[in-house]
Amino acid sequence: MKFLFCCVPVYEQRYPNGSKEILYKKAKVEKYAPYLQRDGLVKRITEYSDYDFNDPIRMVEFFRHRVDGWLECRRDLVENKAVDLYKRGRADALKEHHYVIGDQTLDTHRKLLFYDIARGDSLQSIELSPGKLEQKFNKRADNLSCRSVQFEVRSKTKSDLIETKRSPTVSCKI
Repeated sequence: MKFLFCCVPVYEQRYPNGSKEILYKKAKVEKYAPYLQRDGLVKRITEYSDYDFNDPIRMVEFFRHRVDGWLECRRDLVENKAVDLYKRGRADALKEHHYVIGDQTLDTHRKLLFYDIARGDSLQSIELSPGKLEQKFNKRADNLSCRSVQFEVRSKTKSDLIETKRSPTVSCKI
């Protein structure tokens, strides 16, 4: 039996030039060697609506060796929604982040899910929508299960603008 000799740098590349692309019916899989991509990307699966690979509808990206613990990103390109998945061990115990792709304003819906066992305050989720912030807790000692904040929109008049410059205030209803 003959042994195959392969030096360590070539073995670490895993694929010729460090990457490999596989085409399926309406899907494309891209694989990368660990540490080749700066963001830690090791695999990307893109699903298309046509056989010509022109119109992507869904994308899943897998990551490894990241300091922030980001494992996976699932994107629905038709509805412009995304879900980021994180592993245990983060300082903030974040598990999932649901958001709208491309819209980084506070007027969009966001949902953050946490590993509530790993958190001292037993925070399970935070849901942010336009005008509302809601926190949900799980099995707290003080029996707090939900905290909700409604934000009011104030009409801006000239006197309000002058007053706001002097002393900014936040109007909220708890």
